[in-house]
Amino acid sequence: MLLLKYLLVSAGILMFVTAAGILSYDIYLLLSYRRRRATAPGETEPTLPIPIPAIRWRTSVALAMLAWAPLLISAAIVFVPSGMAGVRVSLTQGTLAGTLYPGVHIVTPLAEHVELFNTRDQVFTTGVSEESLAKGTAKGEALKGQLSGDGVFTKKCHALLETELATLWALLTTSCTHALEMAALLLDLEPDDEVIVPAFTFVSSINAFVLRRARPRFIDVRPDTLNLDETKLESLINPRVKAIV
Repeated sequence: MLLLKYLLVSAGILMFVTAAGILSYDIYLLLSYRRRRATAPGETEPTLPIPIPAIRWRTSVALAMLAWAPLLISAAIVFVPSGMAGVRVSLTQGTLAGTLYPGVHIVTPLAEHVELFNTRDQVFTTGVSEESLAKGTAKGEALKGQLSGDGVFTKKCHALLETELATLWALLTTSCTHALEMAALLLDLEPDDEVIVPAFTFVSSINAFVLRRARPRFIDVRPDTLNLDETKLESLINPRVKAIV
């Protein structure tokens, strides 16, 4: 496929060069004819054995337009080298879902292009590349440290939540499952304690409490929000209920 891409590019360029060559040659012949006419002003047109050269505009334009076909086909063939990966960027939809791994891929010519990145720098390291830090760009500053762990943005979120909620400490968890596990631990549940949970929910909403020996009490959900139906909540509350999820 890579060889085909280069052959198509070469064919397109050759067709453009041929079209330009035809025009250049025809113009050269026409200019030579006019120079001969200028050097023999006494001669009339019928005495000239050479006919007036015609410029083949249509042939050249058709060949130039036809040259776009192999170039567009070659533009649709994208090669991602080893150690790299890429994402498709559309002019109308922005970044498209999916990662392009090493190999040959087909994209929409002119409407899409592929942005390549080094997987060793962007995936397997937790910080920014040395080149970005050396440039001192805003992107390099933003990417200092870890993005998915206890990094600079995590600390900014901590500070924002502590301010907005007027609390002494606010910590982020890596998932809602972990947050539910922590909540179950802090409740200090005893056997036969109950926790009200929606009947339509993810399994972690129940497992976090069942693992601490609590008993789930299911409540119907509202069809418009798919959250628990608060109108049925009061009838389920009793002294053994320790939490409502």
